[in-house]
Amino acid sequence: SSIEGKKIILLLTSDNVLNGTFDPFSISACMPPNTEWDLQQAEKERTSLADYLVRETNASNVSLYIINTSGLRPGEWVREDAPGVSSARETFVPPTDNSSLFWMATETGGRLFPGNDVAESLKTFDSVSSNFYSLGYRPAHAEDDKYHRIQVGLKKSGFHLQYRDGYSSLSSREQVVRLLQSPLAPAMQPSSLPLEVTFGSPVERPKKELLLPISVSVPTRNLTFVAGAPAPVEVFVSLFDGNGRNLSLLRFDREAKSGADAFVERHALKLRKGQQYRVVIAIRDPLTDAVGIAQQALRF
Repeated sequence: SSIEGKKIILLLTSDNVLNGTFDPFSISACMPPNTEWDLQQAEKERTSLADYLVRETNASNVSLYIINTSGLRPGEWVREDAPGVSSARETFVPPTDNSSLFWMATETGGRLFPGNDVAESLKTFDSVSSNFYSLGYRPAHAEDDKYHRIQVGLKKSGFHLQYRDGYSSLSSREQVVRLLQSPLAPAMQPSSLPLEVTFGSPVERPKKELLLPISVSVPTRNLTFVAGAPAPVEVFVSLFDGNGRNLSLLRFDREAKSGADAFVERHALKLRKGQQYRVVIAIRDPLTDAVGIAQQALRF
């Protein structure tokens, strides 16, 4: 979310993503007693997940453009023919339901392409995503880490507006936290503080565990000191596995002394022998919001 500029994700998927609206009339008497309650709970979780995805997407200033690669299909019974079987079973394939995809796209300021021609949808995406107006305003409220809805209107009629439904007023610290929980965002984030990261020799522990000493430093001349007081420093250490899953995110509040040449933070990472990791380290100056980021792939 701290990466500036318009960000777009093109999602190629099918219409069964987040679909599954609960229908109480579909409950059969022969189903288990708790079936209706289970379906209601599943529907609540699905709705909550969809709302969470939209809010997180908008908080990161991302618009979703979605192509349903399944295309449009009518509801029909499909005969499952099998060799040597006289009476084949028929299964009903429901018609296309783009409601969830349409909602996710429009709520994030994107667009859904539901047609059967994927190549044509890609051409349309290239056109509509390349032409847009950027409107901005400064809200009166302070950073409150809350989600705020917005509404855009035109005085003239006959036009269709495409914009995201809200934004999250995140503090600079929270933006860094979200950044460091993403496997891709740190690589796109410019570093405004010069960091030097060194790794020590791993120390073997029982059950194939390793302790890896790390040290990160930043010159004190790049930090902000006020009236001779120590400079506040925030240190973040984020660890990802080989699949890009965030395993841990640690944050430390530190102080840098004005007489030293550099601020140095030392830490030890707990790793598993033979596994792939990627560590991302960030230092933030809370007085100027300057952030330095360094990352390194690891395997021992």
